[in-house]
Amino acid sequence: LLPFAVSTAAGLEREPPDDFRLSGGLVEALRREASVGDVVIAKPATQYRVVANAPVYVVAVPKMHTIDTGKARPFERLADTAHFFDPGMTSAERNEILERYGVSWLVLDRRRGYPADFREYLETLEPVYRDDRYTLFRIEGS
Repeated sequence: LLPFAVSTAAGLEREPPDDFRLSGGLVEALRREASVGDVVIAKPATQYRVVANAPVYVVAVPKMHTIDTGKARPFERLADTAHFFDPGMTSAERNEILERYGVSWLVLDRRRGYPADFREYLETLEPVYRDDRYTLFRIEGS
């Protein structure tokens, strides 16, 4: 039995590491700070992982993980998420997107690129949690 187990284990392939995996600290902070049903915005790959780890809603997930039912408007939501992070968006335009979806939280993956004007927008927000990769911001008024 041992030779069989060794040869079987040697043939197993490991799943590649998830480059967008959420940190344990961020997951704990979301579970501790966010209420069930709160809405989170982040880049789509991050939102996909947030909704898998905390009892919250997200604005959008990557196209490959959704279906257009009409009512859910996934492609409109993806476009709005992209616009939120676009350069040249004003604070008012970003806030309008947050209000449209009732966003309570912003998760920022600092390993991803963000335009300079977006980084200036972040200075108006107060972080609730921060580690070497992620920052969690509470959106006031939500």
